[in-house]
Amino acid sequence: MAKVRCSLIKSDIEVAYIEFNGTGSNRDSWFDQSRTLSSTWSPSILTDTLNPETSLSGYAYGNARRPFYFYGPHNQSCTNEYFYTWIWDSFTDKCRFEGLAATLQTFPMFFYSTISGPGTLGNPNTYDNADAMAVYVMFTC
Repeated sequence: MAKVRCSLIKSDIEVAYIEFNGTGSNRDSWFDQSRTLSSTWSPSILTDTLNPETSLSGYAYGNARRPFYFYGPHNQSCTNEYFYTWIWDSFTDKCRFEGLAATLQTFPMFFYSTISGPGTLGNPNTYDNADAMAVYVMFTC
């Protein structure tokens, strides 16, 4: 793989993306901050100190899972956690988000920051929900 692009799409328009250097990576290791080439959130995403759990498999705690997790540090308050993108795939997430779930009610949900840096879970004006996520892989011969 030469490059991998992870795109978030809303109403048939790409609203956010992260492009990775895929050279020397495998099917799981390309999704890493150190491989980031460009992004909707550049330069913030390139220099931010992210959680070591930033990965394809994502954050896991008990039954909670947040795949495609490009996220900031955890703390004791869910409302203060920040993120660039993540997928919410069930009601079992430790932060619950009941109000949001009541309005959307479909899983998976593809969240992305709508500002130039990370969004904050406690501030719905800093993030949105995309309709789909697409992963594009470019190979070189």
